Amino acid sequence: MNRCPGNSSSRSLDSIVIICSCGKEVEIFSDEQKRRCFCGRNVYQKTIPQCADWCPSAKLCLGLI
Repeated sequence: MNRCPGNSSSRSLDSIVIICSCGKEVEIFSDEQKRRCFCGRNVYQKTIPQCADWCPSAKLCLGLI
């Protein structure tokens, strides 16, 4: 079976605590982009920019041009 090299069935998740604008703590896991706070607002995980976001040669490397 072919798999993405970064994908593992036995991976461990990390969690961080983000403070919502209402002041409550919300735990968000590394495989989630957003989570709903107790107050109903969404909190978003900060993402690290990937090379495709900033590299001028990214379109060439990814085969988009």
